[in-house]
Amino acid sequence: MLKYLLSTAEFLEEEGGLGLLEKALALVDASRREKALGIRHIEARAASLGGGLLLQLALREARSIRAWGGGNLDAESRMPHRELVRLCPSRLLERLEEGPSLPLAFRHGPGGKPYLTEYPFYFNLSHSGQYVVCALGLEEMGVETRYMTGMTYMARGGLGYHSWSQVKIDGVWYHLDCDLEDNIAPKNGAVIYKYFLKGDATMGASHYWGQRLISLGQLEPGQEEEIRTYYMGEICPYDYPTPPPSQIPINPRPDYQAIHT
Repeated sequence: MLKYLLSTAEFLEEEGGLGLLEKALALVDASRREKALGIRHIEARAASLGGGLLLQLALREARSIRAWGGGNLDAESRMPHRELVRLCPSRLLERLEEGPSLPLAFRHGPGGKPYLTEYPFYFNLSHSGQYVVCALGLEEMGVETRYMTGMTYMARGGLGYHSWSQVKIDGVWYHLDCDLEDNIAPKNGAVIYKYFLKGDATMGASHYWGQRLISLGQLEPGQEEEIRTYYMGEICPYDYPTPPPSQIPINPRPDYQAIHT
């Protein structure tokens, strides 16, 4: 399996970020380009383009492996299980500019999950905040997720903009807010799962999204349109059984600068 992680932070920089996004538009497939152009929110557009770029790189490398193997790539053992490759936008674009972008065609399975029609590979794209991950291999993979944007109560008081995820487990959608879970974790490293796989009723006590967010009356017309188009979210009917509090090792914070080197 080939795995890649992209930090989109460079796309969001005031100096040079827009130029990188323009380059990215020229290097993704046509359907990804059209989708990205329809997204107004710059962070969401960066994530969409980042996913398209990672898929281009993964397919190029997978095709090279297949060609090296004489075209006989019919077992997962023939696909190397590489360590995660970490990239920043400028380095990823440099690698992709070495050749033309691949035209891609997709079919969609149950729930709308896309599959490649012209390559014998499965893929999965997912993103959260400023990170995008891509995996590509010869077997089905991945967890279906949705990026959610809305508002929640801030530690300093009042409502503030916030983002989290929805994930699909055994056919059921749940809310998952890792940022808030991390913020409320005690200093001893205990995890209490307050925002882990919750239904709409539980999450609605602290979060606003979709129509509830629109009904607050705090959005600009363009923001409201974007919410209606992209971020209404899935119905999460109930909470997943909450695990008992657990203790995890407290590790040093990762060196995010290493992603750019």
